[in-house]
Amino acid sequence: MKTLSCLAKVHLLIIDDFLLNPLGDLESCDLLEIVEDRYQSGPQ
Repeated sequence: MKTLSCLAKVHLLIIDDFLLNPLGDLESCDLLEIVEDRYQSGPQ
């Protein structure tokens, strides 16, 4: 959970090549949580 919090606070998060392989259920939920947290916090 600490890693997710750190990723949500990074000024610029680049998600490029790591989605070349399908995500599992847990990874999909983690990615959605990161994107939602960043969206809710708005532009920095």
